[in-house]
Amino acid sequence: MNRTIHFFAQDEGSVKALLPVHLLCASWPGVKTQFYSSKYGLEFLGRRGIECSEFPGFGFYPADNDVPDLIITGASMWDSIEKEAIAYAHANAVMALTIVDHGSHFWERFTVAGERDRSALPDMILAPDEESRNRMLKADFPPERIIVTGNPCFDAFVPAAPERDASPKRVILCIMQPEFIGGHYRSDASWFPIIKGLAEEFGSRAMAIVRPHPKENPELYRPFEPLGIEVDDRSDITDLIIKSDIVIGKNSTSLIEAVFRGKVVISLDCGSRQFERLPTERMGLSTFASSANELHELIRKSFLPTLPFQKLKRIQYYNDGKNTERAGACVLRILNRSMPKGKESTLPGRTTNG
Repeated sequence: MNRTIHFFAQDEGSVKALLPVHLLCASWPGVKTQFYSSKYGLEFLGRRGIECSEFPGFGFYPADNDVPDLIITGASMWDSIEKEAIAYAHANAVMALTIVDHGSHFWERFTVAGERDRSALPDMILAPDEESRNRMLKADFPPERIIVTGNPCFDAFVPAAPERDASPKRVILCIMQPEFIGGHYRSDASWFPIIKGLAEEFGSRAMAIVRPHPKENPELYRPFEPLGIEVDDRSDITDLIIKSDIVIGKNSTSLIEAVFRGKVVISLDCGSRQFERLPTERMGLSTFASSANELHELIRKSFLPTLPFQKLKRIQYYNDGKNTERAGACVLRILNRSMPKGKESTLPGRTTNG
């Protein structure tokens, strides 16, 4: 099999979802891969030292008439390079597959303004779980294009017993997510008094860390540092989750990661209800707070003595370690469509797990 696959992802979450599949496909004999990124994803890959090309960058795409046999994209929201890549695929009779990393705002992941335009969809969509697939169907996505495989990034979520150091203080991690208003991202100012309140009530018993979103200006959070709050926009988010005891945010995939790394996870929405609830809530693995008072009460409860650490049971599409394998099978299925009958490949692969 001599095949070329191009990967496109703009946001960090989309890059993380594609990387395990990219590594899997690159290990297949006769398959050539190239990763394209921009903006926040490009910065993430640069920090990790992972080779990629900036898109659109300079010159024409594809370079040297290197037309791919398959385009695999992430699902970054609003205006993104993924949408350009899918449009290129449609215009040049190239198959396109998209891996959705998180079950929210589905049409915004495929159209710039969120309109329900089926012509903008790829040939195949890999959904993170069954609930996401059902919501996509209710939103008028064609059922024949959706396959549930799970987010490949989740295969690295290996629960382990927490290692406590000599410090008696807990660590509270606040994972920020900006608002998208008027075509621009801006910090969610409603969280500023919440962060201050955490320092005021729990400063003697806990250390608070604020992780600004890559689309935010971290300097907006520097005024909290004199209150004993650490603002960390440089450390890897996984490293921050591992060192934390309690993780607070809205509904990002980082909160899901924290759940399966054995952390106390609280999703907060003070009345606006602008986002979907975390899937881990219906599993009884994370909690939801609708006010700052409720948030503080949940944190206080988490300080109480608890039962010995127990590993979480295996949950399909989350921590069963097979999401990359399932996605790889879908990729192989597409590549085999153009092979002569009887010449289909059963390429060797591996399951990413840690």
